[in-house]
Amino acid sequence: MKILQIHNYCLTRGGHDNVMASEARLLAEHGHEVLTYTEDNNSIDQRGAARTVVDSFWNMAAYREIRKLIRETRPDVAHVHNTFPIVSPSAYYACRAEKVPVVHTLHDFRLICTNALLYREGAPCKECLGTVWSGPALRHRCYKNSLAHTAISAGILGVHRLLKSYHLVQRYVALTEGGRRMFQEGLLPADRLVVKPNFVHGPPESGAGDGGYALFVGRLVAEKGIATLLETWDKNRDLIPLKIVGDGAMRDVVQEAAKRNPNIEWVGGRAPDEILPFMMRAALVLVPSEWMEGGFPLVGMEALSCGTPVICSRLGAMEEAVADGVTGMRFRAGDSADLARAVRALIGDGTDLAAMRENCRAEWETKYSPAVGYRNLMTLYREASELAAKDYHGTLCHAQ
Repeated sequence: MKILQIHNYCLTRGGHDNVMASEARLLAEHGHEVLTYTEDNNSIDQRGAARTVVDSFWNMAAYREIRKLIRETRPDVAHVHNTFPIVSPSAYYACRAEKVPVVHTLHDFRLICTNALLYREGAPCKECLGTVWSGPALRHRCYKNSLAHTAISAGILGVHRLLKSYHLVQRYVALTEGGRRMFQEGLLPADRLVVKPNFVHGPPESGAGDGGYALFVGRLVAEKGIATLLETWDKNRDLIPLKIVGDGAMRDVVQEAAKRNPNIEWVGGRAPDEILPFMMRAALVLVPSEWMEGGFPLVGMEALSCGTPVICSRLGAMEEAVADGVTGMRFRAGDSADLARAVRALIGDGTDLAAMRENCRAEWETKYSPAVGYRNLMTLYREASELAAKDYHGTLCHAQ
């Protein structure tokens, strides 16, 4: 099979990019050919603001280039990971013009929320769901705290809802059942939405969990619950040591916390292959996000692959993914006292950590391993092709 990946890289690399790379690697390992069409937000300054705004609604150059690439390579399916802002929904039209089935993985809430997070002023927000023009977002200036930026983002969503551009996709991939319901509420076509979690490559076997520390891995930004995390360890000096791996806008806040509290260590940013050893020795991994997350974060899946229990917010996708006392513990998002309770409960005398670590590894193997991920991808591509044959009333591109 020949798969065309279409993606718009963000300024800072993150989960979207890691998932796309992992899927490309997995498909190649199984003998498939993976092609790519990408744009990069690091080119925005060079492109200029005016051109970027126009392209975000409809990028004619991308439309033509994708059509040309399809005619030259004849892919079986196009797998979209992100089109905002440079690629634009013109990618869907290019695929339709060349009769290529389209799959779009919904890594965040970009197609139903102007800031892609369903998060405002430190709390989850769903005010715009079900609206065409995202009026509440304009009042609150949700995207970059700017009326202009929010208006552009809301305009893109509104225009393409009216044009039914989002109906050109054969399969939308929500990462959890709760996410699927939210995307449906956000006006994506219900009959095109399916649930397929991401997957991660894990170590050959579980880690020992003998490091005696709690671990946070991720971007140091407000929506990831950094303030709650630091407050928990500041107010509860008896907790096991906390290691923080990552970088971001709240780096200075984390560094200050590490200076005043010897129980907090900021490790800094690390390459992906350097993170698994930290996870394998950790007693637990923390996912204290305060936004609903598009799916179970990759760091949570990686922790399970290492046999490491996860403590996460009782919010959105995370609430579905972690079972109290089985693969970790959950706590009320933004509540430092409840997070401290969860940490103490997990490492308390009555907890069978060895059994929990076995549960974690088994959960990864049955839900989030590459073997499961590959089966899910093949099912997804087959279903998209079957739908495209009906949508396009005949022969698909690769068969021409």
